[in-house]
Amino acid sequence: MNTLTQLLPQFAIAVLTALITVYLALHRFRTEKWWERKAETYSHIIEALHSAKHTLEVNYKAEMNRHDIPAERDKTLNERSLQANDDIRKSIDTSAFLLCDAAHQRLVRYSKEADAVDTECSYFEYLDNLIPIHASCIADIIKIARKDLGIRYK
Repeated sequence: MNTLTQLLPQFAIAVLTALITVYLALHRFRTEKWWERKAETYSHIIEALHSAKHTLEVNYKAEMNRHDIPAERDKTLNERSLQANDDIRKSIDTSAFLLCDAAHQRLVRYSKEADAVDTECSYFEYLDNLIPIHASCIADIIKIARKDLGIRYK
């Protein structure tokens, strides 16, 4: 009986320690998975913004140099641009759930700025107005993502 009374507290401590260890491990696992999901979402948003901006820049250069983009290249660029714009619009909806409020608000602002660009001007002016909106949003989202994900850069 004496041995049992000595082992019982040790057994209780071992069980309690195991439960705490499992709880902390699960908490860390969830935190890491959430961080990974947020990082993937930020990366996807930045890639979509870049793809849309790249298409605008190619068209801008073609307009500036007064030459046509080859039909096949133009088709590819337009498909990528449409996909990127769809991805950006989807990201605006999902960012409220996955990302910090600053990221969501920045994407909403991007959408309003892009929608407000005057379409009555020349195509060159339209592109000239739209490219900085994309570039600014990319820069802002990168800063927000670094802060949200706890990534430090000099």
